[in-house]
Amino acid sequence: MTAREFLTTVTIILTVMALGSVIEVLVPMFADKPWKRGRRGANLRFTALSSASNWILASVAAVAALRWRPAGVMARIWLPIAEIGR
Repeated sequence: MTAREFLTTVTIILTVMALGSVIEVLVPMFADKPWKRGRRGANLRFTALSSASNWILASVAAVAALRWRPAGVMARIWLPIAEIGR
């Protein structure tokens, strides 16, 4: 996957998620209770925090996997199962 394809995929996913969020705000599935009205902002912040932390952790895992390529982690710790593919 090239960088352009990756960015295109990320853009499509984020656009669909944003569109779904806008639809949910405009036409909610359930009516807000009076005591839940202030939670929308907190939920959006938690969603952004979760997305950012998942992005960072996935990036770190990808960089680590590329760094240990081609041997991989299994071969570095010498597990017999890692020798099967060789």
